[in-house]
Amino acid sequence: MRAALIVLILLLVFLISCGNQDFDIIIENKRNQKTGSQGAAIETQVKEIVSQKFTDKLQEDVSRKRKITELNDKMESLEERFINQELTKELYDKYRLKYQEEKKQLEEENVKGDFKSSNLEKAVKNGLEILLDPLQLWVSCDYDDKQRLQYLLFPEGMRYDKENKRVRTPR
Repeated sequence: MRAALIVLILLLVFLISCGNQDFDIIIENKRNQKTGSQGAAIETQVKEIVSQKFTDKLQEDVSRKRKITELNDKMESLEERFINQELTKELYDKYRLKYQEEKKQLEEENVKGDFKSSNLEKAVKNGLEILLDPLQLWVSCDYDDKQRLQYLLFPEGMRYDKENKRVRTPR
């Protein structure tokens, strides 16, 4: 159950991060869904969007790693120039700290954004099943999982309007 919830969370994060337009298209297709072939079309769309996000992320990771390598080369060159007395101690310290801070920031971004899926199709299929039928997940969840699902779907919370007897969200 928790694995399915994690897959749902990851799928929702990717869908939300890909922009409201893509997400709206998928939801609209679900509303118009009448046959199994349309369900397969939705699954294909989600796979394409998530695959594109993975591709973009991989390119960002490669770019960050390249920048880290360049910074290492610059620091090595800086040390050589300092040893050969081409730089003063003040300049050496100034640029060494600058390069180290840049490198640390890039390494933190690499760690923070580290996500890999060994079986993308299965994760998308499971997440999509949950996403397209959240009521089934809600019914099968325990209290703690229901709270997590509610917060996931409505991060800003829900409000009850007593006059109109309606549940509302801030947006």
